[in-house]
Amino acid sequence: MKIRMKLLCTLTFVTILVNQGLSQNCGGVSLNSITNPGPYTVATLVESDGLRNGPSYSGATIYYPTNASPPFASIVIVPGFFANQTSIQAWGPYYASHGIIAMTIGTNSGFDYPAARATALLDGVETLRQENSRTLSPLVGNIDLASFAVSGWSMGGGGAQLAAVLDNSIKAVVGLCPWLDQGSLVPADLNHPVPVLILSGQSDPTAPPSSHANVHFDFTPITTNKLIYEVANGNHSVANNPTGGQGEVGKMALSWLKKHLVGDECYCPLLLDTPSTASRYLTTVECVFATCDDPTNVRTNGVTTTSAVLNWDPVPGADHYLVRGGVAGSGNVVELVINNGNVGSRPVSGLSPGTSFFWQIKSYCDADENIESNWSGLQLFTTSECEVPGGLHTTNYTGTSVRLNWNPVLDGTGYTIRGRLASSPNWQVTRYLAGGLRDYKDFYGLNPSRAYHWAIQSECIDGQVSAWSSTQSLGNTAKLFQNRPVESAANDRVEIRPNPFHSSATITFSNPNDEVHTIRLLDMNGKAVQDYPNVAGNSLLIQRADLSSGIYLLEVKGAEVHRSMIVVE
Repeated sequence: MKIRMKLLCTLTFVTILVNQGLSQNCGGVSLNSITNPGPYTVATLVESDGLRNGPSYSGATIYYPTNASPPFASIVIVPGFFANQTSIQAWGPYYASHGIIAMTIGTNSGFDYPAARATALLDGVETLRQENSRTLSPLVGNIDLASFAVSGWSMGGGGAQLAAVLDNSIKAVVGLCPWLDQGSLVPADLNHPVPVLILSGQSDPTAPPSSHANVHFDFTPITTNKLIYEVANGNHSVANNPTGGQGEVGKMALSWLKKHLVGDECYCPLLLDTPSTASRYLTTVECVFATCDDPTNVRTNGVTTTSAVLNWDPVPGADHYLVRGGVAGSGNVVELVINNGNVGSRPVSGLSPGTSFFWQIKSYCDADENIESNWSGLQLFTTSECEVPGGLHTTNYTGTSVRLNWNPVLDGTGYTIRGRLASSPNWQVTRYLAGGLRDYKDFYGLNPSRAYHWAIQSECIDGQVSAWSSTQSLGNTAKLFQNRPVESAANDRVEIRPNPFHSSATITFSNPNDEVHTIRLLDMNGKAVQDYPNVAGNSLLIQRADLSSGIYLLEVKGAEVHRSMIVVE
């Protein structure tokens, strides 16, 4: 998995400057990113170092990366008719510098035909298998025993095709201007499922493409992934070195092995673009990427002065998520990895009051982050400036009742109180109280033998809420909340709809005892501007009349007094 700071609890948005560019699956893989040599240093092994001397070939050199992460895929490469290792040896350090073990071998006879070279290639694979368990080998335990490829030049290229027929567990073939006897070759001779890359030269006099490379391509089954790249004006040795075709030969060969031998799909699109040096270029390869669904229903709720809850619908098959966000317009962002693909929310805390933030999320469907979704759209939210009630204390304790007290907050429209057993981690009861000027609430039916906690938050105009107050304790001489039904919010709440209003609003309030109420509107100086005496029932339609735009206090007075803020537009 990519290294990233993992915050496993709550996320605090801090100003950490990082790159805000969209993260890509393939990390910038392109033909231009393939260099010669590659990023890894290379060392060699020969038979005098303890390497097995295979009976079906003569001499071998292993090129391997010294600072890449194992296990390593491998390729065995054999030369052509009457040629030795040096003719194809440039491929060894090239592949190894890109993280692939390359083994070049010689033949028992320079006159060996393709069938003997096929046997030599498979014997080379066996040597690599044994090298993985040779105690004194620097490669012990580092060779991927399920990932072998074969390659060869001229008759060696024909031998590589035949080796794939003999052993279908081979993962890839790279034919370098391959040669097979055209007089006896039939499609059944090349009937195998191993992906094959055929590199050829347009002007090859020894193995003319029309008689050899093109036939290889045509006779390989259509169901097998295959690609032919003919280098314009290339001769018979144009593919003996990764520098052939102005370096495009090496880039395409490496891309072929990265996709089919290593299994890195990031290199697949590179095989679909015709090289500038190609006189012929055909392939049956299709690039199909696994996908991860985008998170949907992305939203923010529970916004307070210093916190919020980020929400989304969990993505089926997701392994984990990445969230990024920060202060809107700051250019700074912090990232959070959420290591559970089944979750659909995450709280964030430590935010600044009255500040706008942005965030977005993407899903990953594998631990290595190769299968990812798009980023969601930007989500914006602004933390509240609604103050936390202060002055919290209790009075009027009688043994069976208690009064909770607080200082009203500016622009408050109501308060929510929550309580729990002191021994419980979970809040058990929540009650809403309308009226920004309220400063206490009485509770009854207490048990003096239990200890409890309580906290309060304020609600302000436009539905903003504050953070919760610090938790307050009631000793075991008093109990705030007992296991009894929660009071309906309607018992305490005055509802105003709409609020704000332009021409009229309906006031609804609790009146279980059918009392007659007096309803008044007071300006912010406490002066009554509208009076409605003798109101029966539990609702009243009020008219704006000559009221100026502004904030008023609504007072509903019966046996109890209920207050709330009302706004005239």
